[in-house]
Amino acid sequence: MKKPFPELPALSRPPQYGSYLWWPEEGFDWIHPDDIELATELIPSSRVFCRVDHQPPYSLLRYGRQSIRVKPTMWYEVPTEGYELEDLVEVKSKMGKLQPLVAKIADIFWNRHDRKIDYYLVSAGQRLGKPYRIDELQPAKILNQPMSVRQMEMFAKSQMD
Repeated sequence: MKKPFPELPALSRPPQYGSYLWWPEEGFDWIHPDDIELATELIPSSRVFCRVDHQPPYSLLRYGRQSIRVKPTMWYEVPTEGYELEDLVEVKSKMGKLQPLVAKIADIFWNRHDRKIDYYLVSAGQRLGKPYRIDELQPAKILNQPMSVRQMEMFAKSQMD
């Protein structure tokens, strides 16, 4: 008697990153009814969302702890640099050009003029006014806590710059 094949888990897409720089279409039909209020607060903007899942007819977008479900629409895809909201980072001194400090990523925005990602940070409860770029940051190491695989990859990448 032949054994049946084991059921395979559903394939998931790798996360994609992008912004809704404009309102994708007329009306609200493209937004899940339970998410309309939050979606109208977050879109349009230069925020970099992470599209993490697709369960027809909606895609799940995350922005930190907030999430909304939208139907596939025109959005502007941006390349990921690996950092996410609330990641703890260290600002590099860049040979004394910047003040080194440890901060948390508070916002991630796509700068369409420079075609790069801007990171806004919070340190000691205060939002820093200047946006930072990938080459100015590295993951902060927390003593006596292991780094995740993503954090190790980001740290190795920052050391090569």
